[in-house]
Amino acid sequence: QSGTRESGIAAVNNVLMADGLTIDGFVMADGSGLDRTNRVTCRLLMEILGSDNGFGDIGNGLSVLGKVGTLRDVLMDSPAAGRMYAKTGTLTDVKTLSGFTRYTDTLAAHFTLLLNGKGVSNQGVYRPIWAALASALASVSDTPSAAQIAP
Repeated sequence: QSGTRESGIAAVNNVLMADGLTIDGFVMADGSGLDRTNRVTCRLLMEILGSDNGFGDIGNGLSVLGKVGTLRDVLMDSPAAGRMYAKTGTLTDVKTLSGFTRYTDTLAAHFTLLLNGKGVSNQGVYRPIWAALASALASVSDTPSAAQIAP
């Protein structure tokens, strides 16, 4: 069975479960990520991102808003440019952005945004949402007052 799609899917599931991650709602039909029956939850992505402080292998391997990779030419004038490290995902009617926003040399917050529905992969639809997210994350203080974080 080694080298088959089934063994690969089983291996991924085993690693996720061994790491204590929540796999409810996770469906892996293939390894490409392009199968329309694949499913992942924001919770699982946040748990995976939470295993890295934003400066480890995951954080350092991501594109940088307005600077590097697939986000190089995206929102270059955003206050989060150079501080938001993220992975994009695109299918017809699906657009995702997940990663970290760095606040200091040792402090970062992780985020994930999964958009799906008719037309969301259109730049005119998802870019304003990404811009609002980037602006909101960039405006967070690394030393918030109690009033800023109180319910």
